Amino acid sequence: DGPILVNWKKNDVYEALKRSGKKVGIMVSPSDKILSMAENGKLNLSESGINSDAVVINGRIILVAENVEELRKKIEGLK
Repeated sequence: DGPILVNWKKNDVYEALKRSGKKVGIMVSPSDKILSMAENGKLNLSESGINSDAVVINGRIILVAENVEELRKKIEGLK
């Protein structure tokens, strides 16, 4: 748990938002839960960011969404 940082420096989150065309994103650890959800079709991972819930960049997973509410629902689904 830590602070939410808001910046537009060029980093992996910025790159994921650019690729996906989404507006908000958060980096999460590539856990067994996330990989299981992706295998079961509950979470769409891609490197391109096209039609995906999360973008994989440099081995990191960035959840992306159109708005904060959509992102909140995706995060809650990881519990």
